[in-house]
Amino acid sequence: MKRIEEIDGLTAFFRSRAAGRNIPQKDTVSIPKPGKYSLTPNSKSPQFTLKAG
Repeated sequence: MKRIEEIDGLTAFFRSRAAGRNIPQKDTVSIPKPGKYSLTPNSKSPQFTLKAG
């Protein structure tokens, strides 16, 4: 059954391309580097005190 679904999906893809539809572009979002994690880069960094616990 899975094989038939794969063939149906491929057939639908080729028909959509023949109809002139474009392939959706991939997302262009990239993972930020550790130096870019700050949401407020121009603000003073918070100070945290760690407690044992």
